[in-house]
Amino acid sequence: MEGYIKAKKKSNLNDLACRKLFTGFLSFVEACVKLNELEFAKDFIKRIENSDDLIKAYCIVGEPMKGAEIAYQKDDIRGLQRIISLCREADDREKLVKYISTIKLKLATAP
Repeated sequence: MEGYIKAKKKSNLNDLACRKLFTGFLSFVEACVKLNELEFAKDFIKRIENSDDLIKAYCIVGEPMKGAEIAYQKDDIRGLQRIISLCREADDREKLVKYISTIKLKLATAP
């Protein structure tokens, strides 16, 4: 997988994704970020269906606010907590924590 990412062979990555032993698109996102290929990673994020994996993927690519939006849409308080733990090193951590606290309050007061 990493060889295809380094060579920017997107068609080969798509073929790999269609195989029987497919590990999920989150592993593709992780490999892309590891190799500093954020655009490839964002392409694979679009294909993730599981909300837990999607939240984690957005944190991995440095977009935790998008992950928080997904958790909010799913009424997932545990997902919001997970974002805070995954993004300990985020530059805008204080802003993120405040945003997530606001979302959690909305979820707690929703009917």
